Order: sequence, then C-alpha cells, then structure tokens
Amino acid sequence: MAELSEKELWVIQVYFETRGFGAHRILDIRLYLHRLSFSYAEQVIGSLIEKNVLSKSPDGVSVKFTDYGLGLYRATVQAQKQWEAEPIAKVSVSNQDEVLIRAGDMYLANHLLREIFVSVGKEVAVIDPYVDAPLFDLLASLAEKQLGIRIVTSNDILGTGARQKNAMLAYKAFRASYPTAEMKTHTGDLHDRFASGTARPGST
Repeated sequence: MAELSEKELWVIQVYFETRGFGAHRILDIRLYLHRLSFSYAEQVIGSLIEKNVLSKSPDGVSVKFTDYGLGLYRATVQAQKQWEAEPIAKVSVSNQDEVLIRAGDMYLANHLLREIFVSVGKEVAVIDPYVDAPLFDLLASLAEKQLGIRIVTSNDILGTGARQKNAMLAYKAFRASYPTAEMKTHTGDLHDRFASGTARPGST
C-alpha cells in the first residue's frame, strides 16, 4: 500500500475534506491552494494521481477521489489518531525475517518471545540450552490456555550444580501446574535459543 506524504495529507484535509471527495476542477484546486501560499499544488495533485488516490477526468480538467484513495486516506487518519491516543508507541519485531539479539540483551529476547507466543494457537516448541524460571514465566500464559509446550534443553540440566538444581525445580513446579508441558534433554551441543509455534488460524 502506498503512503501519503505530509504535503499530500495536508492538501486532502484542507481542500477535499471540506469540499467533498467528488469531482473538482484542477484549476480551482490550484487557485485555492495558491491563496493559502501553498506552492506545491501541481506536484501534489500529480503525485496523488500517480498513486491512484485521485482519478483524472478524460478531458484532463478535473479530478476526483478513487475508492482506493479514500480508503487510504481514512486508514492514515485512523492510524494517526491511534498513535496519538497511545501513551507509548508499540513496535513489533517478530514480523521481521531475522532479528539479531546480541549477547546479554535479555529484554529484546523476552520481548520477541512474548510476541511469538501471543500468535500461538496450538503448540509451541522451544530449544534452549539454559532453561530457567524466567522462561517458564513466559510460557505460563500458553500453559493456562492448555496449549502444547515442548522444551528441548541440554543434558547439562541434569548436573548437580546450584543453577541446574534450580532449573529442574522450576520445571517440576511448572509441570505440576501445567501438565501439557514436556521437557527433554539433548546430549549434543546446543548453542542458541530457538522458538517456533503453531499459529492461530488466520495468523501469519
């Protein structure tokens, strides 16, 4: 979908919003905008025609809005209102083809996992060499919906160190509350965290 520039949006709001989205002579539009000391009327009209926001009459004298153009304008206005109403701007990172998470950036990692988990509708699989209580906290919302949870982690978790013992205690507590969860250990090398899920119908 094309986007409206600041100048294009201003022309639509100042002229068409007050005079209607039907046919208008190009000369009338140019003269009106000229009286407002706007010197880009010809360029903006041409750009709106090129984007199929405006349709030019066969004789080249007039223009009027297309159904696509009106939908684009209204969607832009609605998006602006929504942006202004939100106390902070929300951003999605899970729709990118690839996201680089640098070592130690736990906030971005957890933010991305939450976005992935929101779209899950059936089952989620997590491969993580170092499972811990924070991971189970992230998975709790899925477990409450009785979705399948499969975890594969390093067999290092079977060790006798404090971190390993705490991780196993966290899993056992999680499993007791959410029996749909299942964890298996892997004897090979696991260096990174991977997560995938079966999305809800209609989700991407």
